[in-house]
Amino acid sequence: MHSGAFFYLTPMYTLPEEYAFGSLEWLSRQMMDGFVSGLHKSPYHGFSVEFSEHKMYNPGESTRHIDWKLFAKTDRLYTKRYEEETNLKCRILIDTSGSMFYPRRDTINPSKPNKLQFSLLSAAMLMQLFMKQRDAIGLSLFDENTHYESNMSGTRTHHRFLMREMEQWLKLSTNTRPTARLADGLHRVAETQSKRSLIIVFSDFFCADEEEEHSLFDAFQHIAYNNHDLVLYQTRDWETEGDFAVGNNPLKVIGMEGEGEIKLSPADIQQAYQKRSKAFQSEFISHCLRYGIDLVDADIQQDYLKVLQRMLVKRQKISV
Repeated sequence: MHSGAFFYLTPMYTLPEEYAFGSLEWLSRQMMDGFVSGLHKSPYHGFSVEFSEHKMYNPGESTRHIDWKLFAKTDRLYTKRYEEETNLKCRILIDTSGSMFYPRRDTINPSKPNKLQFSLLSAAMLMQLFMKQRDAIGLSLFDENTHYESNMSGTRTHHRFLMREMEQWLKLSTNTRPTARLADGLHRVAETQSKRSLIIVFSDFFCADEEEEHSLFDAFQHIAYNNHDLVLYQTRDWETEGDFAVGNNPLKVIGMEGEGEIKLSPADIQQAYQKRSKAFQSEFISHCLRYGIDLVDADIQQDYLKVLQRMLVKRQKISV
């Protein structure tokens, strides 16, 4: 799949207008708290942020670690769960290549994000979830180069540092950026990430040619072979990038990774584009199923909370 951009498009989104990309930490916390408050009415009621550092007391266990203050408030017995019992190591990789800046935006608004902005806010919400569960988090930002790679930590200071780093990328805007080398990044993580870890990738997974596609699938296999859990958020504007639903008027297509410009009539290429898109997606899904990889279709015109819901289920399975 080749990357491209249709700059005139303005996808709609339902996020309330009072939210704005100011403090990424504040915004992600507000959205995370709103999500958690709705869990009482959802099938995900097994998750509880309030007791993320506690576990239900079982008769016969030692009473040494019972939280009596919590018992006085809730009339239920919980024992303190220590960090080594709950700690999960998670690394989040975010693709910062040119195609992730589609659709091009002149203003910054989480209600109408480009793919990179959607990925950053989604990642920030996941970090809020992991922090409440006292998980260790690492962050990598990369295209053909690695722009940032943090260590793994679960401290609040580390968490805030990652938020500040991502905030700098929210406002970044440029006409042309490098291509992604996702396979190289995944191979490196597979080799360097200690123990069994959860690896989350936000990318559109566009590949320039078949050779790059095969390299990407090899990297998936490498991750699976090293017993890491891999979750892929395929971040795309599905209406335009998946189905090429761009109307019938002539277009000027501008490559966001230095491919140049071409003028075309959508009717002339829509069928061929859809065929190629479906073939790639079919092969992509097939490889994910083969290696036990969770694939999420993260449409930037849809709800951010879908990202949280899928990860909540995954987090619970890993913790069992």
